Amino acid sequence: MNSEERKTCSILIIDNVSPDLHVLGPLLGREGYTLSFAMSGEQALEMAAAESYDLILMDFRLPGMDSCEVCRCLKNDPRTAGIPVIFLAAKSETNEVLAGFHQGAVDYIIKPFHIGELLARVRTYLELKKSRDALDSRNRELEKALLEVRTLRGILPICSSCKRIRKTSEEGADTWVSLSNYLSENTEADLTHTICPICAKKLYPQLF
Repeated sequence: MNSEERKTCSILIIDNVSPDLHVLGPLLGREGYTLSFAMSGEQALEMAAAESYDLILMDFRLPGMDSCEVCRCLKNDPRTAGIPVIFLAAKSETNEVLAGFHQGAVDYIIKPFHIGELLARVRTYLELKKSRDALDSRNRELEKALLEVRTLRGILPICSSCKRIRKTSEEGADTWVSLSNYLSENTEADLTHTICPICAKKLYPQLF
């Protein structure tokens, strides 16, 4: 991920511990990420619902609302469910942090921070989020295309003279319908009528 790509990445930091913020803010800011800060879980949920974030870094010990509960709320909200959540925890809290994985957290980083490790994990989850978003976008485009396109398959018996198409009902009875009617019934196309130059010369020779 280059510097231009990092500028488009938005990270929400949920932490009310000043030493942590004094490290995280300047460190991630120098990398070019767009940063937002929340001092509590309640504030974080409001911000996450109102804005679009690519990653959330959350202190495991929050005032008021429990961090695992915050994570659960984020994952239950369709607007924020796709945002990866990383806990920031002391080494003594690692066993408790595992409970957060059941609420949807993807990883945790031990405090005090190892700068190289922190940057590597942040970069990894941002790249994964970017790749997943691109894949989701392509899937939505494909689903839309499949809904819009209905393909005619097989052999269509068409009269060589009048150009009507033979249509066989479920009971086996054959009827002959116009090409325009057949296309309207079996495709999503909207038909409009005009006259080609060849027919125009036959029908209106005086104009030519």
